[in-house]
Amino acid sequence: MNTKSITQVGVFIAIGIILPPVFHAVGLGNIVLPMHFAPLLCGLFSGPKEGFMCGIILPIASFIIMAMPPLYPVGISMCIELSAYGFVIGLLMQRLLLHIGVYLSSMVALISAMLAGRLLSGVFYFIFFQFHGEVYTWSIFLSTMFIKALPGIIIQIIIIPFLATVILKKSNGSTLFSRKE
Repeated sequence: MNTKSITQVGVFIAIGIILPPVFHAVGLGNIVLPMHFAPLLCGLFSGPKEGFMCGIILPIASFIIMAMPPLYPVGISMCIELSAYGFVIGLLMQRLLLHIGVYLSSMVALISAMLAGRLLSGVFYFIFFQFHGEVYTWSIFLSTMFIKALPGIIIQIIIIPFLATVILKKSNGSTLFSRKE
């Protein structure tokens, strides 16, 4: 990673630390899922490595600075989930952008990233529950990862492809992926 990449990751981590307390203060933190936006946007605009780094570092940095989320097991699960978000959305955007356009690429990449992150988080919780002698059922997985998160998922599906379209189209195809430094 070069200086530009490190700076981009740092900016998105800062956004990911600042947004949750704002939304939680007005009772919308668990509805909007504000911490999820940072690695998704980082991967989308900066690339898969940067999105991965943002997703891994963000929950730990947020715990150190804001004492939220609790580091174990929630923070560890979020490291897994958010790093998958950033990596998958960045990788798919790089692969799809030139072939199917900004809006459709960002939508496919976003949904794929959200599914991959939630699946990996579910695997973590399954292992965690097994280790502690408890049961993690399919209904618990669906309830926690999708049903309770549905408002945030919908908000992300509306906002992120819109942001991608506006920002990437304004740059006339010169995305943040270009490494001509």
